Amino acid sequence: MEIAICDDQAETRVEIQQIISEYMEERNEKYKLTLYETGTALLEADHFYDIIFMDIELEHDNGLQIISQYQYRKDSKVIFVTSHMEEMQNGYHVRAFRFLLKPLQREQFYEAVTAACREISEDGRLLVSDGEHEYRIRFSEIYYIEAATRSVCIRTENADYTYGVNIENMKDILKGPQFYQTHRSYIVNMDYIDRIQNNEIIMLNGERVKISMLKAKEFNDKVFFTHIRRRADGY
Repeated sequence: MEIAICDDQAETRVEIQQIISEYMEERNEKYKLTLYETGTALLEADHFYDIIFMDIELEHDNGLQIISQYQYRKDSKVIFVTSHMEEMQNGYHVRAFRFLLKPLQREQFYEAVTAACREISEDGRLLVSDGEHEYRIRFSEIYYIEAATRSVCIRTENADYTYGVNIENMKDILKGPQFYQTHRSYIVNMDYIDRIQNNEIIMLNGERVKISMLKAKEFNDKVFFTHIRRRADGY
């Protein structure tokens, strides 16, 4: 897990660093921590962080504006640190995960980190590169996986990505009961299935995915309908 602290006050950076170190060591969690004195430095680093502790009242920057420009903000858990409660109402425009008031209270700090870590672990991520840019894809964003030559194509709502593993390796990587290999060339996310028609799966975006004859009965009788019932019951 990669964590960034962005605060222009050295004592606050050290305090957050110490609390994070204690928290992660107690839980035997692996992590990498990076410290920034300015929001501009964070943006110039152009790096994805799982969790960002961002001071709102920086000397030369506004933390809210910095996060609004941070290209990975939709995938990062941004925890704002502030001395002014009135700033909190503005944080929701940039998808703030939590707010912590100065002086920091360890109990609230631990609650925020625990919640962030839990959400990150529940929704796994893939790091995909096209040679120029890196993309973080949440498992929950994946509609389906299609086998290609020495790679797979990851289909999401807004884009397709090539990932350099075979379909069997991909099946091992994906976690969660929502994924099922319907065919030697396809793995589907059942959360995005609209219906089954003529031994084909119709996804919510209208695309069609094959079901092999060998797996059709199991998929219909055991997997798909069980998943739909659990989803309807709120599980």
